[in-house]
Amino acid sequence: MLVLPLIPLVRFMFRAALWLLQVLEALVAVPLVALAHLRPEEDGIAGQSAILCYLMVLQAALRPVLMVFGLLGGFLSFLLVLAVLNRLLAALVPLVLDSGQVSSLWFVLVTGFYALLALGLANACFKLVDWLPERVLEWLSGLVRPVAVSASP
Repeated sequence: MLVLPLIPLVRFMFRAALWLLQVLEALVAVPLVALAHLRPEEDGIAGQSAILCYLMVLQAALRPVLMVFGLLGGFLSFLLVLAVLNRLLAALVPLVLDSGQVSSLWFVLVTGFYALLALGLANACFKLVDWLPERVLEWLSGLVRPVAVSASP
């Protein structure tokens, strides 16, 4: 049970490290953003090539907020699932203790199964730290990406 509190921390810190790499990528891409604004053949101040640069900056700005929402959502879902698991265990333990001579062995097995199940549920619930930003930014990039226009002959 010492590992259980570390699961959200480890997931969040790995995702934060990946976000820092994304910020570094955005900083390196700043000259490309400037060049994308200097293309005279496209319409408007920012043509279609600049939209992708804006999308990268928007993703770097939104990811930390979405990670916090994923962490909170994972925490709430884990509390809900853990409450259901605790109710099931509370109903199961009296049956195990009344089983006879091997009740202590069954109690150890049920406790071990509970610990493994709690770890698995925590891992599954806190995947929301990864899943929520990826899905929202994927949806956002699908809305913003420019559509290639075919040239007329």
